Amino acid sequence: MRFKNARHNQLPEYILGAALLSILVSLVLFYLIDLRNILGVGSLLNRHFFWHWWRNGGPIEWLQWGCLAAAALLGAFIAGRVYNHDKRACAFWALMALAFALMLIEDAGDPRHRIREYVQFVFKEDGQGIMGTLTELFYFAALASVPIYALVRHGRVLTRLVRTKVYVAIGFAAYALAASLSFAGSAFSALLDRNFYRISGELLFRLSLRLGDADLSHFWLGESPDQIQHHIFFQLMDGLVEESIELMGAAAFLAAGVSYLLFLFTGRKQVAGLDG
Repeated sequence: MRFKNARHNQLPEYILGAALLSILVSLVLFYLIDLRNILGVGSLLNRHFFWHWWRNGGPIEWLQWGCLAAAALLGAFIAGRVYNHDKRACAFWALMALAFALMLIEDAGDPRHRIREYVQFVFKEDGQGIMGTLTELFYFAALASVPIYALVRHGRVLTRLVRTKVYVAIGFAAYALAASLSFAGSAFSALLDRNFYRISGELLFRLSLRLGDADLSHFWLGESPDQIQHHIFFQLMDGLVEESIELMGAAAFLAAGVSYLLFLFTGRKQVAGLDG
């Protein structure tokens, strides 16, 4: 199999660029539909476009799931491809494929929430208290241990593959940030009056009201301002911010796999991004 077309060599950049473009377009639509109610479309959605777009099962997550699934399959393919002549590379991509699959299961199925809820039920916690928060901490640590081990133990396979290494770094940074935000966003929420997502979400909420038209506050607050306001605070951070970061991370990991695959099939320096 050969990649002679120069466009094929730019596939990793296209993947990451498409993810970034989709986020930018989504933010523009959020501004036009939710905040400015262009052509009355926002009113039809009760000015909740961002809930439909960034929530679980929305288009932004569909893209993320697709990238993670493709990255897992590609990682497994690469591991099989190099099995006979590069055991370290095989181990690295096999572990990363496993990590991508686990990340997909977590993001699409939310087992973390179910496990935390069971723990909270056993310990009779009303909301996310000490045990619920510790459960999430251990869960995130266990999930992160697989790709971190792959990078620490076998990451030397990327030493001279500059482009692949950059994409892997972007993926790790994005998911580390997203996981940190997700954990801090609701940690000890049953014990605190205002958690991190409520504080930061309120800033986004107030900014949105300033950018929006005069009717936005009516749609967002309705008849129960305290309850709905709290929900919007959380959704703005969990959806608008966290899901966008995760999409960039998933796209970066897929771009890393494609970049490494191009290197395997071509062996050209400009594809691998080698120095010299």
